[in-house]
Amino acid sequence: MIAAVACRTPGRAGGGLALRGRAKLRAEMTTPGEPSGCDCGRCSPPPLTDIEAQAALRHVSNADAVAFAQGRMTLVGLYGCEDCGAWVPSFTEA
Repeated sequence: MIAAVACRTPGRAGGGLALRGRAKLRAEMTTPGEPSGCDCGRCSPPPLTDIEAQAALRHVSNADAVAFAQGRMTLVGLYGCEDCGAWVPSFTEA
């Protein structure tokens, strides 16, 4: 797993590829996942709201956003930030 960027780090600056990566990540986090056969909240968690996704994107570095846009990283989960309480995306190399 790749370490997340602290929530205090601004992640807005960057080129077009980083912006596309963030847009792709936002779409993935706000879209319901494929049914897994079990309807419980652990196996089939609800998608993030747009506001939750926006807060989560503050934790994504430009390098991670570019790698996600290029398909070199895959979103594997989310965990809570101890500082701000927002969700923090976690990635693995594709």
